[in-house]
Amino acid sequence: MKTKFRRPEFKDELEHHDRWMVSYADFITLLFAFFVVLYAGSSVNANKYEQLSASMGAAFSAKPEVKKTNLQNLVDIRPEPVPQVTPQTPPMVTITAAEKEALVADVYKLERNEKELRHIIERSNQDRTALQTSLIEFEYEKKRLQGQLSAAEQKLNNASAINHLIQGGTRVRNDILVKMQRALSAQGIQIEVDTQNGLLRLPETLLFDSGRADFRNGGDQALKIVARNLAVILNCYTQVPDAARSSDLCEKVTDSTEQHPIDSVLIEGHTDSQPISNSTFRDNWDLSVARAKNTYLELIRNEKTLEKLENDRGQPLVSFSAYAGRRPISTNDTETERRKNRRIDIRLIMAPPSIMTDSAALSRASQN
Repeated sequence: MKTKFRRPEFKDELEHHDRWMVSYADFITLLFAFFVVLYAGSSVNANKYEQLSASMGAAFSAKPEVKKTNLQNLVDIRPEPVPQVTPQTPPMVTITAAEKEALVADVYKLERNEKELRHIIERSNQDRTALQTSLIEFEYEKKRLQGQLSAAEQKLNNASAINHLIQGGTRVRNDILVKMQRALSAQGIQIEVDTQNGLLRLPETLLFDSGRADFRNGGDQALKIVARNLAVILNCYTQVPDAARSSDLCEKVTDSTEQHPIDSVLIEGHTDSQPISNSTFRDNWDLSVARAKNTYLELIRNEKTLEKLENDRGQPLVSFSAYAGRRPISTNDTETERRKNRRIDIRLIMAPPSIMTDSAALSRASQN
């Protein structure tokens, strides 16, 4: 009984565009059978072929007379009739329904695999494009970070150079304070030096009596010595006159001083925290201002040069200020401690280093 072919049912019906492959396979099979029949129907008489070959060789190698005879013999050769071979009908190639069903399923599977492969290739191309984009962004970010790193390193180097300049200014200021202390000590005037805050400290007992702003006996003479040494020292650290540089106090002053100029010299008046009120001064503010002003004027009167000194901006270098009892250096619990707070401070303020954007200039400045 002939089996009826049933098309396999698929849950997802797809339109197949490669159905021609089934017919094409049948055609190739029939064509192969046809050529097999043609080959089988042809035959070669080996004896006649050898006789013909020998005659041709004798004809071309013998003498003329012999050649003629051989050619005559050659002409008399009659080919034997080719035996008729009845071509056999090639066997019919048949395919069962199950095999055809399996073939269709294989074709469907190949189509599905092809679609999946194309999908994978497309997704791979998308991933590759995304990776290339990410790589470009990474390279851009890398260059940006390298630029920021270079800028940060440059700022760090500049900050280090500026810090070196600031430290250089502190060294110059401390050098001035130490030279002043040594010079005054050699002339019998004992003062204190605060290198951390840049101060020359003149105690109350050196200049004033308690509650008064006029100089005690010997106070004006002490200020005269202070003024003379202060003028010489300040001249050593400014661009005025060369005669001052010949002094022993100006030894070891180098050109690096030009990079660390003095911005101002303040004569500061300080009192203790005990309230004062009398016919001369209403409070400690009046007392501290009067002491600072009188000290400043006495220094200027003894050394006119101090009034003419200017900073690098053309402003007067020496001035005065007052703080009453708002900046104590000791407690105000005992008379001894309060006496320490009643004082005149000479504060040296160094000019800040100029802002430099040239790294080479900063490097040169930091090496001096």
